Amino acid sequence: MTAASAKLLQTFRNLDLRVKNNLANEGSPLRVALAALAIAHDEAKQDYASLDELHEALQAADVAVDRSSLAKGIGRAGKRVTRRKVDSVMRYRLALKGRPEAESVLGAGDIDLIYIDGTKPRTDRRELGDVLGALKGTVRVCDPYYGVRSLDSLELIPSKVKVRFLTARTSDSATKWAGALKDFKKERPNVEIRLAARPQDLHDRYVLSDDKILIIGHGLKDIGGKESFVIVLPRTLARDLLSDIQDSFDQKWTKATPL
Repeated sequence: MTAASAKLLQTFRNLDLRVKNNLANEGSPLRVALAALAIAHDEAKQDYASLDELHEALQAADVAVDRSSLAKGIGRAGKRVTRRKVDSVMRYRLALKGRPEAESVLGAGDIDLIYIDGTKPRTDRRELGDVLGALKGTVRVCDPYYGVRSLDSLELIPSKVKVRFLTARTSDSATKWAGALKDFKKERPNVEIRLAARPQDLHDRYVLSDDKILIIGHGLKDIGGKESFVIVLPRTLARDLLSDIQDSFDQKWTKATPL
């Protein structure tokens, strides 16, 4: 038996709840195996994984799948996986032919719509936390209005992630904001906040990460207090558009003033 690495296990534990549900509800062990290989390669940066590693990783994600079923499934993979024997243990890597099936399980090409009804603040913020908690890479946040509650939303992003928050106006008093920001920076040094040079240039509210964009109906400070929605668009569906948005953000960011 080959023990899964700590990084692989942590990656599966930290999977978005939607992805975990997709894996748990998938009826084909083969498709589960292909999806697990995609996660191992794309998220955990592990090129090849053994059957035991995949089984242990899925268990870490609370996905109940029988090892023998998983073995039978991957045994039928054919050219959808490549194989390599290391120290007498067969290891697998997702091949191009298997990626469409893996992505159909993971929902890599799906657009998600999250409705925030505004009447259950704690529930609404948990739903937002599920989305923000899965972000990675450098996260760019554009929101024309900010306040103390904006910091509460930014705290839902993983603490190790670098965040750039571009904003412009607030209705909070200077004293209230300064005290909250001082406390926030002590615990979240990876978050940088800047005021746009031209506030009128900020119109849309969005959160852009390495692999997706969240389009938010209301500002981060208002989530849980007003009826709203969040559209989650993966980069695979609009790669050029998201690159243009990132370039526009970065241009405004270089001219903005740090808070």
